[in-house]
Amino acid sequence: MIKVFHNPRCAKSRQALKWLEEHEMDHQVYRYLDDGLRPDELETLLLKMECSAMDIIRTGEKIWKEEYAALDLNEDELVMVLSEAPILLERPIIVRGDLAFVARPTETMEQLL
Repeated sequence: MIKVFHNPRCAKSRQALKWLEEHEMDHQVYRYLDDGLRPDELETLLLKMECSAMDIIRTGEKIWKEEYAALDLNEDELVMVLSEAPILLERPIIVRGDLAFVARPTETMEQLL
């Protein structure tokens, strides 16, 4: 089963869902803005993505610039930031088994799924 970390207001996220539907791939939508992001869930996600928290933070967001950009945060603190401000999570993130990646551009999905 494919899990999609989805923000319905994000065009790229909607494109990823459309791609999955067009390719008739069984998937589960996870609305992380509504349901939240637990730190342990984020840590597992980062392990699967083989990246750091900073790699999946949307640094262009106003909240990042105003509240966090000037801080010198370690990895655990960055995970907490994502948990407390899930709007900062890059999207969409696709998870299939031990594979996880940011599906931007959507063509990435063709290569990895």
